Amino acid sequence: MHFLIKYKLLWFLALFLPGSVTAESFTCEADLTRYGRPGQTEIKIYQREGGRFIRKSTQKSGSAYMNVVFESDTDIVLMEPIQERKQLYLFITMLNKFSDEYYETYFSVSNGKNPESNLPIWGKCMMHK
Repeated sequence: MHFLIKYKLLWFLALFLPGSVTAESFTCEADLTRYGRPGQTEIKIYQREGGRFIRKSTQKSGSAYMNVVFESDTDIVLMEPIQERKQLYLFITMLNKFSDEYYETYFSVSNGKNPESNLPIWGKCMMHK
């Protein structure tokens, strides 16, 4: 699906999500070539809801809540703890308001044994107020 179509669809859904208050949001895009998917992109929308953000993605259906664990004038760090099969994962997203970039990665004990299997995602963002 073309980037603009995905962007418009996700943005439309974000605007009409029940109970949400849009104070600040980010639309981010990452190139997936490094994951063996040349020409494909992933688009995520991070929409603030008080002290947390809701994350929506073109790659996965549904949404997830991420807690703000650090915030400054230039950066926001979000975290989502995920418990799967007796393993705790921390999904971390860093949003840089100054450079309009984002960075995402998973942390877990098992990833420490094989860090090559956990490539982070980096991309560009647009901030909306």
